[in-house]
Amino acid sequence: IALYENCIRYQNITQTPWFDLPTYRKLMGVQEGKYEVFRDLNKRVIKPSVTEVNTRAAIHIVPEFRKQGRAVIAIRFLINS
Repeated sequence: IALYENCIRYQNITQTPWFDLPTYRKLMGVQEGKYEVFRDLNKRVIKPSVTEVNTRAAIHIVPEFRKQGRAVIAIRFLINS
């Protein structure tokens, strides 16, 4: 629900702003210290929430990642109605 609420605000401009990973964790309600490794965050938070929004809502979202070297530092979502 948190991801859907954050994406629906930006539906008219078709993408969310870039969220750095600590901000994204707070928006999604992830407890501090959990899923510090991006691989775990992606597997347990990002992918399941994107799948849930895409199957239950009237919008379709696609995550996009910003990298610095090999590390992911930010995320945004492209939104299709």
